Amino acid sequence: MVNKLVKIIESEGAINGVEVAILNGVRVESMLVNQLDGHFKKTDKTTMMVQTSHPDMPSVGVSLDGGGSKESGVGVFQKGTGEPYASFVDKDGDGVFDLLMYSALDRNGKRLLEVEDYGMDGQADFKLNLETGVASIYFEGQWYQSIAEVAKDKYFLINNEKVSIRVAVRRMRALYGF
Repeated sequence: MVNKLVKIIESEGAINGVEVAILNGVRVESMLVNQLDGHFKKTDKTTMMVQTSHPDMPSVGVSLDGGGSKESGVGVFQKGTGEPYASFVDKDGDGVFDLLMYSALDRNGKRLLEVEDYGMDGQADFKLNLETGVASIYFEGQWYQSIAEVAKDKYFLINNEKVSIRVAVRRMRALYGF
């Protein structure tokens, strides 16, 4: 599957303008990445990315949307696995981060929990326990946990309304302009 995806990315020209430099033992890669749509076809949305890596340290990536939105972000990833530790996003290009996403890890580096803080106000807004599959959302001053009638059909019960996890997260992100 990975090899097939690599071939699609190559055939669509999704990654180009790659430049690599080794600076004091740190690998620095710069590239232009064209986003693919749901059918794996290249779109006109291009992101400029810089990635740093070294075998003895976590890697750090910085990106800037080249399509005029000025959205930018910074990500920190585990050494060796590339699993995400934390990501920061500046959605509107004003130089202030609007979103924090981070993972809680066990001592072996396995991700246990994913957390999102919209608006970076210190109040987590969404959590996903990767071990139990339970999602939690902070809405109108209260935490709600996902409920499942069927394993694939999890939802939150908010004000006596069944709200799918996807819809609830979309609503929360919309409140903060995402």
